[in-house]
Amino acid sequence: MKKIRIKFTDFWNGYSPENSMIVRLLKERYDVEFSETPDYIFCSCFGDTYKKYDGIRIFFTGECITPNFNDYDYGIGFDLLDFGDRYLRYPLYLFDYYYDKYATILNREPVGPEFLATKTEFCNFVYSNNYGAEEREEFFHLLSKYKHVLSGGRWLNNVGGPVKDKLAFQSQCKFSIAFENQLYYGYTTEKLVDELAAHIVPI
Repeated sequence: MKKIRIKFTDFWNGYSPENSMIVRLLKERYDVEFSETPDYIFCSCFGDTYKKYDGIRIFFTGECITPNFNDYDYGIGFDLLDFGDRYLRYPLYLFDYYYDKYATILNREPVGPEFLATKTEFCNFVYSNNYGAEEREEFFHLLSKYKHVLSGGRWLNNVGGPVKDKLAFQSQCKFSIAFENQLYYGYTTEKLVDELAAHIVPI
């Protein structure tokens, strides 16, 4: 099995390369070694540490950012673009721990009235930052005038603090505000998948 040296850099806080889907897939074909002298650098959009390393640069993003192919050799992201073998469209909801939720949606049984009757709350809103489209916040406040919306993230929280189990929290609701951070062609994150996994009507 061919040996390759890899490095991960500029990913989001809490990202664990050792447990990532990227590494699991690589290990099916290669003997993988984490190294400070990498053949391949997997980098994301939260810094520019990748510039310190020589090797083939592979950009991955879960954000609505188009790879700059002047800086990176290959890109993985949301864009609906054709760039030969240098780009792969692979949305975040297919990546790592989100994939299990997506697989659940594809393979689950239909639910009946008994299950829907267990949904005791109207709507939820789970976001951790206030960056993005103003329409999202505006819609939250407008809908809250009609009926109370549970806000379980760090932003606009009204349930006593961020929820620990997002799926369980959302599952008690009939609806969920599922706006992305901004309007960007092809951009779809885990938000829609989370709502569908919880048997919610996404707004």
